[in-house]
Order: sequence, then C-alpha cells, then structure tokens
Amino acid sequence: MAFWALDIAKTALFAQQTGLQVTSHNIANVNTPGYSKQGVTLAPYTSIPFPFGSVGRGVKVEGIRRFYDRFLTLQLDRQQSTKSYWEARNKILRHLEDVFNETDDQGLSRAMDQFWRAWHDLALNPQGYAERVSLIGVAKGLAENINYKVRQLIDVEEDLEGQITLVVQEVNRLATEVARLNVQIVESEARGQGANDLRDERDRLIRQLSEYVNCSVFEDDYGRVSVLIGGSPLVEGASSSWRMEAQEVAAEGRIHIYLVSGSGTRVEVTSQVTGGKLGGLLGVRNGDLVGVRQQLDNFARALIYQVNRLHSQGEGLQRYTQVTGTIRVDDPTVPLASAGLPFEVQSGSFWIRVFGTDGTLVREEEIAV
Repeated sequence: MAFWALDIAKTALFAQQTGLQVTSHNIANVNTPGYSKQGVTLAPYTSIPFPFGSVGRGVKVEGIRRFYDRFLTLQLDRQQSTKSYWEARNKILRHLEDVFNETDDQGLSRAMDQFWRAWHDLALNPQGYAERVSLIGVAKGLAENINYKVRQLIDVEEDLEGQITLVVQEVNRLATEVARLNVQIVESEARGQGANDLRDERDRLIRQLSEYVNCSVFEDDYGRVSVLIGGSPLVEGASSSWRMEAQEVAAEGRIHIYLVSGSGTRVEVTSQVTGGKLGGLLGVRNGDLVGVRQQLDNFARALIYQVNRLHSQGEGLQRYTQVTGTIRVDDPTVPLASAGLPFEVQSGSFWIRVFGTDGTLVREEEIAV
C-alpha cells in the first residue's frame, strides 16, 4: 500500500507539473496574435477493486484542451472582413475627393466661372482683340484642368490595380499556408499529439485571409478546413491548387476576379467578392471610379458640343475664302446619324452666305440636314 501511495503522489506531481507548464505557456503567449488559452484536462486513474471496495490510483492528464469558440471566431472573421472593406473604400474615396478639391483657385468650378466670364466679356465687345485673346487663354486653361483631372483619375485607377494585384498575391500565399497547416494538423492529431498551436496559427491565417476577402470556412471530421469564396473553393483540405487571378476586361474597363484550378478551369467570382480589402478596392475600381470618369467624360463632351454648336452659329470678323471640314465621312451614302460622328446628329438646317469684296451680301442658301 505504501508503494501505491508513492505512485499516487507521483501521478499527482506529474499532473500538476503539466498544469504549470501549460500555465507558463499561456503566460508566455499572452501577447501572441491569435493565441488561444489552453488548459489541462485531468481524470482519475481506474480504481483497483478490493473485497472491501475500490482503491484509487491517483490522477492522470487526459489531454490539453484549447479554449475556443467556433461561433465567436466566425463572427470575428466576418466583422474583420467588413471592417477592412470599409477602410479600403474610405481611403480610396478620400483620394478621389482630393482630385475634385474645390478649396483652392485651381478647381474646376473656378475654371468654368472664368470660361463663362470670358465669353460674357467677348459678347459685350465681339471685336475686342484683348477679349478674344483672353477667351482663348481661359479655354486652354479649362481644357488643361479637365485633362489634369483625367490624368489624376488614371493615376488612382493604376494605383487601385496595383493594390488589387498585391491583395490577390497575398490571398494566394495565405491559401497555400492554410493548406499546409491542414496537413500538419491531421498528421499531428492522427499520432495522438495535440495540434492546439497549429490550429491557432491556422485560425490566425484565416483571419488575415478574411481581412483581404470575404470567405466561408468549413471544417471536416478530420480537422481539415476548406475555404470557399462564393461557393467556389480556394482551399480544399490539403489542396491549394486553386489560385486567384485578377484580369481587366478592356471592353468594360472593369477588373474581374477568377479562381483558376491547376488544370486551367476558370470560375469567375467577381460578384461574390463583396467584403474584405479586395471587395472594397473592387467596388471603387469597378463602380465609383468608372462612374466618376464617365461623368467627367460626359461633361467634357457636352461642353465641347454645346460650345462648338453655339460658336458655329456666328461669323468671324474675317470671312472665309475657302472652308475645309475637319471630320471625314468615309461613305457619303450612309445616314449622318450612322456615320460615326463624335456628336449627336439632329435634324435642322444651316445657312451659307456669300459676300462680295465690298462686303455686300451676294447670295445665301439654307442647307437642310
């Protein structure tokens, strides 16, 4: 019996020593990102039966458990994805806001005010040389201002495309690491060894992945996780053969996101990328930025058309001796509306007047369009 007592004491010391080691491990990793607290699970050894009853044999360590709430982890990953999405959008939209900053004297509004004021001054004195020179200079300034805005938007677009490329590369790297940890976790737990720290590391990588793109994570009975984007696999257990790719479709002026398998199968997931930094960048690149550029282009076209239309209805101080058109029509039999002109063709008419050398009107003809 004395030996049994010593054996019980030994098992108790071993169990408590293991508990101290686990506690020390927890303290050492208190600031480690993604670390989950661990604890020792204790259980009594099977008692030895005697006629007078059972005699205990001490305590044993059944395992080292990981304090982990799957539901809270999924919620945290989802919220992290949402946070990264809005942070990315906010940063780029602030940049777009700076492009159209009207707080200084170089803004588009001021250039437009100067443009219309120059036209007003010329209307008051059509023959004034100074007014004409001033209008030409102001018009050039307005055109340069618009072109500068376009170049700034192109710079934002190129910056966005560079960021999207980097995010896609990071997503692929993290997916490869998650697949590698899947293998290590299965092998470790199959040998009866704990994989708590490996699981912590995998969860940390998945959280980083959620920062870049919204994804769904599922764990199978063997401890492997699969990572899906909109129902399409990025990680399947131990395999990371699927790779994310970003590609611009020139005809649309938008970037599309694909998952590409090792065999070359391509699955488009652009519409499913709605969260994370990638979702925020795509939303601005394919939505807000395209819309802003389209509005600026429409504004420039409308301004050019209306100014040219109104200007064409007047006449200069010096009359023409000959006129050469600047827009070519390849097929004179095609209706003007289908001739590919850079402006909208409307029904109407214009006048051609011929003056003599003494300035008297010789002939005039109305040309119907």
